[in-house]
Amino acid sequence: MRNKLIPTVLLLVVLGVFAGVVLATGGTPGGDGDDQVKEDVVKAILDDDGNVIDHNRSLAQVAKDHEGGFGGWYFSDDKDTVYVYMTDVTKTAQARSAFLAAYLGDDIPSNTVVVSGNHSLEVLVKWLYELLDGLLNDDVALKTFSVDHAQNRVSIGVALAGDLERAKGVADGLGIPASAVEFYHSDSQLLGSGDLDEEWRPVDVAMISDPYPCTL
Repeated sequence: MRNKLIPTVLLLVVLGVFAGVVLATGGTPGGDGDDQVKEDVVKAILDDDGNVIDHNRSLAQVAKDHEGGFGGWYFSDDKDTVYVYMTDVTKTAQARSAFLAAYLGDDIPSNTVVVSGNHSLEVLVKWLYELLDGLLNDDVALKTFSVDHAQNRVSIGVALAGDLERAKGVADGLGIPASAVEFYHSDSQLLGSGDLDEEWRPVDVAMISDPYPCTL
């Protein structure tokens, strides 16, 4: 069963990379400058050899490299201020440095506000890998999965409403805190299979290229 699911997982990976990078660079689907957004996305998701870059691992590495538990970010409405999650809110300089190391866009906010985060991206990415492995082994049909850094948590969409409790049980068995994961039933089409505006979801972080547990 696991081998049968791998092609679907990899399709979600590529689509998730596209969605995450557009949002991380400040782009919006269906608006002006689509050509530039697409060019930025291609540059951001592919390396010089044409391989998909694993941005989850990159973000986890940023959190590992910066003291204070970097957990993601979100912007003010005018994008002049970035709010950075840190597990240690006293690490203000590290918060700014971590954001600059992780952010893919060109418009850098002038102001940085540190907000309390429950989990670092290093830990959230680790939990995402563990969850994907556990859910696939338990034959839970997935629709979407990501580290939603704007909410400082993992986000998992399952294809069948009846799988929600089973998915939560997998997370519980792995010792992952309930506050760290949002499970929901997704009855929409896969992202990118229909109109992009209709399928868009505010998940900012790109997907993994290897859906199974790893060490950073």
